[in-house]
Amino acid sequence: MTAIDYMRAQCSKREYCSEDVLSRLKARGSENPEGDLIVLRSEGYVDDRRYARCFASDKARLQGWGPVKIAMQLRCRKIEEPVIAEALELCSTEDAALRMEELVSRKWASLPKEDAYLRRMKTLRYAVGRGYEYDAVMKFLDKLK
Repeated sequence: MTAIDYMRAQCSKREYCSEDVLSRLKARGSENPEGDLIVLRSEGYVDDRRYARCFASDKARLQGWGPVKIAMQLRCRKIEEPVIAEALELCSTEDAALRMEELVSRKWASLPKEDAYLRRMKTLRYAVGRGYEYDAVMKFLDKLK
């Protein structure tokens, strides 16, 4: 099985971005990985816009990631900024705010109540690490007090 046939089979099972496909083609020993990538794009197997939309919605819904972390991960996969912005627009801001509030509330409740400052900082660090904006987390933490 050639490298391009292998990638056709893989891309028919799940979404891959161009960068992932290119590295997999090189790993499989493709003589012309860039050319194979162009063929896969023209055949509809690889589409970065479709990948970004699926990635953003899956990470937001299933893993509770915030928009900052999603955008950062898409940049690491060399997705263009307009495509990232479009994918993030599809993720509802109200849903993201509700997820952030639920995440912060759970973390807040799980920490010991002795040291309020330490509790606040651990919760803030956790939420920001999950990809939520600092200001939004701080506003919600002020409400929790």
